[in-house]
Amino acid sequence: MARLLDMIACDSSDTTSTGSESAPGLTLTSQQAEVADELLSPSRLGAWHKELVAVDANDGIHVVSSPNMNFVPQYFTGVIQVCLRADLRYGLADPIQYPQIYCEENNYLTAVLRQPSQSESLPTIPAVRYAPLWWTPDERDFRPIEGAIVKHLGVLQAWTLLPLMHLVDEILTEVDTWLKSRSRPLNGPLSPLRTSLRHVRAFLRHPPACSFRDITMQIREVQRYSLMIRAYMDFTDRRNIPRSTSDSLPLNPTLMGAFTDDRGVVRKLYELGIPVWYVRRDLSLFRDARQAVPIPPSNICTALGPGTGILYEGPPGPNHIAVTHQALDTFLEIPRGSSELMVTARPDDRCGSGPTGTAQRRSHRGTKLCDDLVMIAAPSASDQGVTRMQPSRSRRRRSDGPYSRPEPHPSQVRGGNKFEDIEHEWMPQGIKSWSTAMASVDLSSPAPPNSQIWDYWIPEPAKLLRPETIDRRDRYIITWLQMRSAWIYILRLPPGTRSTCFPTQYWRDFLFPHVDRDRSGEGTRNRKRWMSILLLLGDVFHQENLDAARQGPVQWFDYLISSPDSTSTPLIIWEMHDLCFRYELQALDRRLVPLQGEQERDALLSRIFHYHVLHSLPVLPDPDESLRLYDPLPHRRVSALEAFRQVLLRWPKCPVELSRSVPITTCMTAEEIISLELEMTKFYVFSFFEMSGRAPIVPHQYPGLRR
Repeated sequence: MARLLDMIACDSSDTTSTGSESAPGLTLTSQQAEVADELLSPSRLGAWHKELVAVDANDGIHVVSSPNMNFVPQYFTGVIQVCLRADLRYGLADPIQYPQIYCEENNYLTAVLRQPSQSESLPTIPAVRYAPLWWTPDERDFRPIEGAIVKHLGVLQAWTLLPLMHLVDEILTEVDTWLKSRSRPLNGPLSPLRTSLRHVRAFLRHPPACSFRDITMQIREVQRYSLMIRAYMDFTDRRNIPRSTSDSLPLNPTLMGAFTDDRGVVRKLYELGIPVWYVRRDLSLFRDARQAVPIPPSNICTALGPGTGILYEGPPGPNHIAVTHQALDTFLEIPRGSSELMVTARPDDRCGSGPTGTAQRRSHRGTKLCDDLVMIAAPSASDQGVTRMQPSRSRRRRSDGPYSRPEPHPSQVRGGNKFEDIEHEWMPQGIKSWSTAMASVDLSSPAPPNSQIWDYWIPEPAKLLRPETIDRRDRYIITWLQMRSAWIYILRLPPGTRSTCFPTQYWRDFLFPHVDRDRSGEGTRNRKRWMSILLLLGDVFHQENLDAARQGPVQWFDYLISSPDSTSTPLIIWEMHDLCFRYELQALDRRLVPLQGEQERDALLSRIFHYHVLHSLPVLPDPDESLRLYDPLPHRRVSALEAFRQVLLRWPKCPVELSRSVPITTCMTAEEIISLELEMTKFYVFSFFEMSGRAPIVPHQYPGLRR
């Protein structure tokens, strides 16, 4: 649409003293001139009124004008709705896409870079450099995971993300430099924005298998935080540029700008060189003037995305802008508020609505937290951060050291001692400090009832190697690989939904699917256990995307695996130990530090692992590089051990050997590093056992894989 822009100038020949000539064909009444003169304040703002344009907002109430722009965007009034659109942005309510009503709390959003329209033939330097911030991925570059039980999970080709990731790295470097140049620390939103950008960047740098919508949503989050950070620095720099009271900064028309009904804000943004549009209700001001046509929005998707609801409905302002800033850390395929489906997904033959995972809580030094009460902890996502109390049951104690190990009670080793590794050629070797910690646990007390023991987020790795027959063993491993990407996806269920962990028997029935489930009967426990996990997969991903009978090779990292062998299987079992440790550590940390924010918790725990990625191993590590916790050389474990120590320092009853220790560095001797490592592993193993009632799954040595 052609831009119909009429300039409205003040006539100085009659009632005003602006010294400007009236626009051809336009005459202003004395009332118009007085209001314009009052608004423009020529003594302070010079001749900015010469560029005034005005339009009717088409609502019969408002008139919109601008002192520094030669066009006026469409102005929308009334109640607005904030919801995800088909392009996974927020449409006209999105401050990074369209000018909003000015809010002092978010004043820096007026300096957001505006996406160039297709009609702008000569791109500016910002438009070229920041083009990745408006990029949309192509579904043709999305590669599904071969052999996975869920058909629409995959990864985006890595090369497509390179321009965006390079730009984000540059922006983060600029932020660090910018902050160092400040004479005093800032209390604004820059630090939280930087943390959020780093968090999402870490996800995109090594994204797990997910749907195309999910990866697009994460790209949108990176783009949003990058634009907001860039806007905050630009706005602050403009505000801090020294200038006289009569000077204004050159206009930057590539910035977003804002609508406002406050003439003080008009003056401020004009002086900062930021686009501004003044909204008034005085229709008589331009009754005799020709009206300009408001420019409708372009390059903005208004179609609703599938399965999206209204996030906010009400007047525009700080509340609606705050909704657009909320990070969507969970995947879009997981239904929001899905607690009901989770309750029905597991027909448990034990009792209750899910695993309660209760266990008696003892201190690290072998004393009760109090005389009459003990902590009752549950591993489910729905109970994260909640601690319940119930009357204590007495247990037999020993007076010897906290790490001594008397004869285990028979109930603790029923079915095998899970504090010891099984003997199998495919089982990775244990790490000495972790093996020592596991061997130091006091198992002399009776085991709690099964209903009070934490279940498993990942199948027990040892269970995959224990079957009596080779066929059953191989089926266990292949079935796990088929569901692995989907299950890691589901483990990102947000706090507030039901548990995603199951007892060992459930995993055993699901991983060996050769039994004829139809002939086994609807009411049998075997079928209920098998269906509980299958229903959870089907409800999250929808049945049309689920293929439980899928056959053929399975993609695992960069490899296609048709059948387990002695080369790849040890590494598969090692990765299962790694996954178990990650999710058990998160569950225990939520239990012991319930008030920690999830984003801050993830950032802290992720420093322990490869590439600072928390939820799963993004790529197979190179044995020639540092293996962090799994490295055989103590000095190459230092950074991961110090990150682990920082996590443990927040836990109750942290040993003084850790709390009083100096940070673990490469300046220490190998003996000092190993000593502190042993103290940490014992504290973790004891804490997990006391809270969960079972043995933890701990890290093992990396076996390596020959390509």
